[in-house]
Amino acid sequence: MERRAPILPDPAEDAARWFARDRSGDMSEAQQQAFEQWLDADPAHRSAYEQCCATWEALDSVRTNPAILRMREQVRSRRRWVWMGIGGLGLAASVAAALLMPALFDSPRPARLADAGGQDHSTSLSTGVGEVSRLTLSDGSKVVLDAQSVIALRFGKDQRYIVLERGRAFFEVAHEARPFIVAQGGMTVRATGTRFVVDREGATAKVAMIEGSVVVAALPSPALPQAPRQAPVSLTAGRGLTDDGKGHWTLIKTDFAAEEGWMNGRLIFEQERIGRIAELVNRYSRQKIVISGAGLADDRLSAALRAGDAETFVSALVDLKMARVASRDRDAIVLTSP
Repeated sequence: MERRAPILPDPAEDAARWFARDRSGDMSEAQQQAFEQWLDADPAHRSAYEQCCATWEALDSVRTNPAILRMREQVRSRRRWVWMGIGGLGLAASVAAALLMPALFDSPRPARLADAGGQDHSTSLSTGVGEVSRLTLSDGSKVVLDAQSVIALRFGKDQRYIVLERGRAFFEVAHEARPFIVAQGGMTVRATGTRFVVDREGATAKVAMIEGSVVVAALPSPALPQAPRQAPVSLTAGRGLTDDGKGHWTLIKTDFAAEEGWMNGRLIFEQERIGRIAELVNRYSRQKIVISGAGLADDRLSAALRAGDAETFVSALVDLKMARVASRDRDAIVLTSP
């Protein structure tokens, strides 16, 4: 297992995060106690928090400036963005980011799995909550398996066959004569030497090309006998394909930041459904986000999050007045429309 050196917290970033939570008015008693302990732990903490308060008061007049209000409404009419990260920003920007862009947390530590070994074998690999695992297969191909994901491998003399049963995986395929085939949902992805990501959530599936090329072919589905039979599709770098689970495919462009970011603990979304964002955030957190109501789930948001921090995602939605907390306990945070 790989080990990482500890990262010392930045008081300014912690202060901005506590400031955002305090202003949300939704801090639990335990969080309030933790906040007070943090303030008392180091004089630098209290000083950083007081600077946040002073800076926000100075920004208050800017927020109510008519020109700023017009700009904000113009942006809102186009799209909503939440950037959850404040590293490298000045204090004033950090305070503003605390309300619209809460602080990033450390990514989950990746586990190193053993070589699968052998050329003729079958095996299954899975990851738990918040676990991103990296492994090298017996043919030299590399796999990064996202949290709460499962793959089954069957390597024989004629082909290398992998089934993504759940979740998401990145493949860097070693070039050799045997085809490398990944099956998920209603499709197979055939490659010889390339880099790509496959993602499966229930019946829906996606392929995103990073480098090289693949051929995507349909799998017959007894459950959907009337579904349209899709012709094979060739994908090259920068292209992708989604399957809605009903036999309908859509060609898309690969979002490289999103498709590669999760491997380093960053979850990036461009005008994604809040329901889908919550599903992916839940892969990394034992405290699950539950979306109550289709209206909120179907609302869209662009966001850059740190994997594993459901709390700051919730705080941002509340502060943006996109959602309110209906209930919470140690296992779940239930969100509804405001």
